[in-house]
Amino acid sequence: MTDLDLADTTPATRYITSLGAAVKSNDRALAALRTWRPSNAVNVDIIRITSRADDDQWIAWALAGKLFARWHTGRASIRYGTPATGLGHGLRNLGARGSRGPNNPGAVRLLDRLLAAGNDTALADVLDAIGRELRTLDYPPQWATIVDEISAWRNTDTRKDIQITWARQFSTYQPNPAANAAES
Repeated sequence: MTDLDLADTTPATRYITSLGAAVKSNDRALAALRTWRPSNAVNVDIIRITSRADDDQWIAWALAGKLFARWHTGRASIRYGTPATGLGHGLRNLGARGSRGPNNPGAVRLLDRLLAAGNDTALADVLDAIGRELRTLDYPPQWATIVDEISAWRNTDTRKDIQITWARQFSTYQPNPAANAAES
């Protein structure tokens, strides 16, 4: 599915919608997001594109925006992601038919790195690697869900919960809603 639920007015959804507008307008902030790392100097374009986030959110928004910008580079259309799918689902879809997810050693390594990331810089590094692989998918995970997941990861009280969620998403078969809609 390429559209967001317009009734969903969460901050994460509004942010992803603004990233979609940035893609349409060739906003230079997308190039800044693709290469941004939390340890870098402050970048005015990153601050501008995440300006609706509060002080605790903006790094999570920038990290999710990094994945969004990387996936959309060179694509003709904007995709807001498959509904109700997160980063673990995206990793599960990596690989060729018959060797996806838990049967794909590369995807398993990426999940292991994601679960082991202990700080924002380590998370940015693994998200770069994940972003390169997610580009191979026609249907990305839902970007607004990823914003919420990264926000949960950054909160030390909910980090373990989101790590478990990612592992469950990766390990549990979920039919692809886009493929099911095409078959109907």
